[in-house]
Amino acid sequence: MSEPIWTPERHRETAFSRTVALDVEPHESKAFTTPDGRTMQDCKITLTVEAAERMWQGYACARCLEGADPRYPLPERNPKRCPCCGFEIERLQRVLLERDFTGHDPDMVGALPVEREMEYLERKHFAPKGLVSVSRDISSDGPPTLPAEEG
Repeated sequence: MSEPIWTPERHRETAFSRTVALDVEPHESKAFTTPDGRTMQDCKITLTVEAAERMWQGYACARCLEGADPRYPLPERNPKRCPCCGFEIERLQRVLLERDFTGHDPDMVGALPVEREMEYLERKHFAPKGLVSVSRDISSDGPPTLPAEEG
């Protein structure tokens, strides 16, 4: 079997992942049909705040993300069609974004140092566990033994 073209691990290693899409996951229930009849599973994309703002302002295509990276902008704001995929940005982009945009994730942690990330995760998910008391001497040799039953 050949190696997949795109994997989440490869995505996280690219400059695109730091400037446009922080994460890409398959969507559980959405799919679409391509013009040649193939059915493709849709995906959920976590964008940087800057990339999302570029889309809302019409400087990037919401379908293919062309122009979302500020290093490669679209030639103009709200062009009739995307030069890459042909999507009608001027007419349909706002409708698409209003339909599919799920909002900001206030808990999203961006490119932070590992220490800050670990502190955040501990604050968010740490649950103290009960203490364990040991009733026998743990320094003894051999496996632990149970007391003999009386009776």
